[in-house]
Amino acid sequence: PLSLRPLRVISAHTPAGAAFGLSDLRIFGTTAAVKPPARVGAPRVTRDSADARRASVAWDAAARAEWYVVRFGERGAPGQFHSYQVYGGATSLETRALSAGVEYDFVVDAFNEGGRTVGTPTAPRPAQRHP
Repeated sequence: PLSLRPLRVISAHTPAGAAFGLSDLRIFGTTAAVKPPARVGAPRVTRDSADARRASVAWDAAARAEWYVVRFGERGAPGQFHSYQVYGGATSLETRALSAGVEYDFVVDAFNEGGRTVGTPTAPRPAQRHP
């Protein structure tokens, strides 16, 4: 048997008095029938010495993970406010969204139908040249 509950969406504010619009709403839940994924260890992050705005991020696959969310933000900030969603079994990505001269913290969270498992945070190693 399914356990359902209603969902209500309320617009508290729209910029410049624009009309409220909603598109592609996705609701996520969890199921007790599936165990959450294992925890992802600290990702390996390498900044590009030729262009410090670029970095390679790689991690080891987590057992039972269906997809990952790679979160990152300025080192020492209260959270990681930028993210990439990674699907299809991939365990690496390239980002070109960093600011030169700024240090970042990264964390990779694992997801499946059983829920989310927060990963181990890390920070990038010194810059290295990409091949």
